[in-house]
Order: sequence, then C-alpha cells, then structure tokens
Amino acid sequence: MKWRRDLTALLAAVGRRPRDARAWFYLGETYRGLQQLPRAIDAYLHCASLCDGEQAYVARLYAGCLMYSLRREDEAVEVLTQANTLRPQRREALLELCTIHNALEQPHLVLQLLGDGNLTRPIPRDDLEGIYPPAYSGELDQHRRRAITALQLRSGSR
Repeated sequence: MKWRRDLTALLAAVGRRPRDARAWFYLGETYRGLQQLPRAIDAYLHCASLCDGEQAYVARLYAGCLMYSLRREDEAVEVLTQANTLRPQRREALLELCTIHNALEQPHLVLQLLGDGNLTRPIPRDDLEGIYPPAYSGELDQHRRRAITALQLRSGSR
C-alpha cells in the first residue's frame, strides 16, 4: 500500500517539477519496490540525466544492477561503466562490472578493470550515498582470483 501511495505522490511531483532529479530517483525506488523494474530503470536513468556527482552515480549504479537482473547484460555494462567513470573513487559499480564479466566468462576484462590500484580504493568519506561495504572489503580481490584461475585453466597451467 505504501508503494502505491508513494507512486501517486511521486508521479504528481515529477509532473509539477520534471527536472527534479531527487523526485525521479525516488520514483525509481518506488517502481523497484513495486517490482516494475523497467520503469525503475527508466526513472533512475532520467534522474542521472538531470544531475551529476554522487546522485547520478547511485542512479546509474541502481539502473545497471536492475538491467543485469533482467539479463540485459550489454546495457548493464554500459551504464555501470558510465557510473564507474563518473565516480572513480567508488567501488560499487566496479564490483558489479566484475560480477558480470566473471559470469559471462570474460576474466580478461575483470583483470583489466582491477588494474591501476582499483583494489585499494578506500571507502569515500564524503560520498556516502549507496555505499556497499563488501565492495571495499575483499569481494573485488575474490573476483581477481577467480579471473586469474579461469585464465590459468584456459591456458592449461596451474
């Protein structure tokens, strides 16, 4: 019931203020809560088109994750790459990209993503919206090890 009530209010809000990025973000959250994932993706991407910085990063991150859950891998990679480029100090989009590339058996892309000190990015102190602590605590290293093992198995070495 709450999601339906929120949906009515947020649709009215974006109707009155179509450039209100925050309202579009929460419309995405509401659609996600209602399991209307394609609409949630559209709302998150619209939010991201209206703003920059942390809010645009989180909107793209969430849109990319939902795209992947709908098996729209190519779109998810594109949107998550945009997020990763927008906030290179963050690791969440990087973690999602590594998850996708490992699942698609593309270990070379995982290792490419994890170069340049990406495993040592600290948790940002001033950029806290949407922080996912496991992205900063070893999950990326697990993806790196999995990718190395996959490449070794392909080449026949151990």
